[in-house]
Amino acid sequence: MPVVIFHLSPETKPSDELAKDVHEAVAEVLGISQEHVYVMVYNSAFSRWVHESCNENFVFVEIFMFSGRSDEMKERLFSRLTEIIARHTGVDGKDIILNVIESDRNNWARDGTQMSKLG
Repeated sequence: MPVVIFHLSPETKPSDELAKDVHEAVAEVLGISQEHVYVMVYNSAFSRWVHESCNENFVFVEIFMFSGRSDEMKERLFSRLTEIIARHTGVDGKDIILNVIESDRNNWARDGTQMSKLG
């Protein structure tokens, strides 16, 4: 049940297709149904400060998902998402930062029930 959260600068205006394309790509790369993928895109309401080696309009993406996927699968996901994000935002790939946060199914719940008990 991946949840993908985008943090964009106030100036970054993604195309309307960003969330849809990311949604489809995550499901495809991870080999899961699209009904289990959630994508949220937020523009920061404030200015940011970053080191001079990074553009202030950098994109930060958090990908929360169940643990257990291979490094190769994560690498494919990073590559695919970077391409999609660059295309829809105009931000250079070097200014796109992705982070996978993994946790066991017993740390996720739906309708008050741990995902590990839902199957």
